[in-house]
Amino acid sequence: MDRTTFCKSLVRFRDDGIRLRAYFGFRWVILKVLLVAVATLLLLHPESRLHLLAFALLGYIAAMVAAGVRGYLLTRKRWDLQREFIHWEKVEECLNINHSQPQKSEESQEHL
Repeated sequence: MDRTTFCKSLVRFRDDGIRLRAYFGFRWVILKVLLVAVATLLLLHPESRLHLLAFALLGYIAAMVAAGVRGYLLTRKRWDLQREFIHWEKVEECLNINHSQPQKSEESQEHL
């Protein structure tokens, strides 16, 4: 994650609070759904010899979801304290710098 994306997420968390959907992100949900679909197809196929792989995939997904939920709950619990320690002016300055066009400074023009 680059600096701009991180600053945008911090501002979004500050303004809206930490929402479950914003915390997990959409692409990880798609990956988990695809893995569950593959594991389900492997389990439902009558002649499949890959049941062990299907159970391993389901176990992996269950562990990922449990770890994600635990991380979300801890982040949400500590967010009020963390919000006080963040230097919001620097976060907004980072966003403004990245959105504006880079301009030459006076020092660089003097050396030319």
